[in-house]
Amino acid sequence: MVRAPTVHTDLTCGGQPMGESAVDGGEPATNGGLEMGRRYWDPTGGLEVLCTAPGGLPVLANGNPLELVPTKPLPSSD
Repeated sequence: MVRAPTVHTDLTCGGQPMGESAVDGGEPATNGGLEMGRRYWDPTGGLEVLCTAPGGLPVLANGNPLELVPTKPLPSSD
């Protein structure tokens, strides 16, 4: 977790509650799956997470799919 939610949030992956224990990533990422190293967030609750294992199962916060955080451009080196 990168940023804690501002409201109570139920985080699920493939319909199962997520916890702190490490679990096998399952099936590989498919079209629309999570990408390792990318940040995802829930705009309604403020939750932001960093994906540490890719996968094709949906990750939901209170039943809503997480959105990819857009990347910020690097500053110029002028």
